[in-house]
Amino acid sequence: MKKLLFTILFSLFLSAGISNAHAEKLQLSCKYENKSWGTVTEYEFDLKNKKYITALGEKVDMAYTEDEIVFQSYIVGVMMFSFQVNRKNGQGSIAQYDYEPILKDAKEGKLMIQMAHSHLRYPDLSDEDKTTFSIRDYVGKTFTPTSKSKLDCSKLEKKF
Repeated sequence: MKKLLFTILFSLFLSAGISNAHAEKLQLSCKYENKSWGTVTEYEFDLKNKKYITALGEKVDMAYTEDEIVFQSYIVGVMMFSFQVNRKNGQGSIAQYDYEPILKDAKEGKLMIQMAHSHLRYPDLSDEDKTTFSIRDYVGKTFTPTSKSKLDCSKLEKKF
């Protein structure tokens, strides 16, 4: 009976440890170069579900590699924010773009070419992650941001 109870408790302990390992939240503290954006902001990422969690609790799709974290956030057809940070040196940027030209260009199929490049550049990522990186790469190469700020964020030494 004691062995059975011990086995049950041990298996519960192991399953709790495994679920906690996958529910890891990542906090980044970033300082902005551009004071109009504020000075320091905390970013929270849910690594298991690949979501950036906004200050209002909304969840935005994000993607990451061993070297960087990226996400795009949209304000209903008006503007797009593109965030990227190098996890090894903490350097990054956040840029604001007018969304209408991006949407028009994407409808013409120009984004699809960048997606093909991303399949070659990021072969180990899921299709959803490749799409997130494709949008970041395409918008950064094709459009001029209406506002951009450099970020100096905390470094992330451990792998995730």
